[in-house]
Amino acid sequence: MDSNRAAQGLDQETRIAITADQDEAHKRIRTGRHDSRSREEYKRGEFSTGRQALYDAANETVDTSRQTEGQSADVLVACLRKLGVVS
Repeated sequence: MDSNRAAQGLDQETRIAITADQDEAHKRIRTGRHDSRSREEYKRGEFSTGRQALYDAANETVDTSRQTEGQSADVLVACLRKLGVVS
């Protein structure tokens, strides 16, 4: 399913986008997953118009650019609570 169709299908779903700025996201993906894509290749996929539509369709967004994993987890749990997914 392409990103545009996926975003359209999420109208009634709970969506939380977990993001980071492009340089930080690329650095993490190269390190954590040993992804060999160049920054430009990564940017074309992860920050494409279709993918951006998915991010924009989110009910909440967690920008992890300057957060530790623990801080990001706390913010994610807070979003889940706010959306009524967990209590």
